[in-house]
Amino acid sequence: MFQPHHFGLLFSKAHAENAQKHRHDMPIEKAWDFLNHYTPKSDFENAQTNGLRYRFSDDMQSGALTLDLLEKHASTPLDRTRKFADLVTEAFVFVQCFELVRDHPDMTDSKLMHLLEKFSDNRNQLYQHNDEHDLSLSQFLWLTTLNMATSIALEDETGFDECVTVYKQTIDEEVHPEGYLPRAIEEGSAHVNFTNQLTSVQALILMAE
Repeated sequence: MFQPHHFGLLFSKAHAENAQKHRHDMPIEKAWDFLNHYTPKSDFENAQTNGLRYRFSDDMQSGALTLDLLEKHASTPLDRTRKFADLVTEAFVFVQCFELVRDHPDMTDSKLMHLLEKFSDNRNQLYQHNDEHDLSLSQFLWLTTLNMATSIALEDETGFDECVTVYKQTIDEEVHPEGYLPRAIEEGSAHVNFTNQLTSVQALILMAE
């Protein structure tokens, strides 16, 4: 049975405990200082920062704030006039924020279901965009990364396995022996090619995590 750990998409409880244990050791001390004193500049940053403060410091007030921002996000329709890359990365981060506060005492069953429905809807709408447009390799890999994150949140084993298949095929078929992805450097100028290469690798790293 598919039962992923719901602690945060990119780290485990052991990671958090290690960060607590070494909070006065460099370079972790600097990371703690940044987390505790950074002033978010948007709802998007607010949700991330306070979600991390809840997860790493058990700050209930911060967790409640992230949950409020997630509910606000869930009540906002997906604006498909925005750049596709921005929509996908923002949707991914909100799933991560959800996983950070999934066990918060204020997370009622109704809130949980409302948020899961929103994440599923985001995924479906963005895959519809995929059906309607010819995506670059980078865009497709980021969409797959979002699908993997959403599948973890929904405990959707079929969706998760599909993403694993895409990941393995990309590593086997797309990664050049010299360390680059040919399809990512065949799509435009040198600047575009570099950006596509970088963002493609970012997506692969997130899936591996």
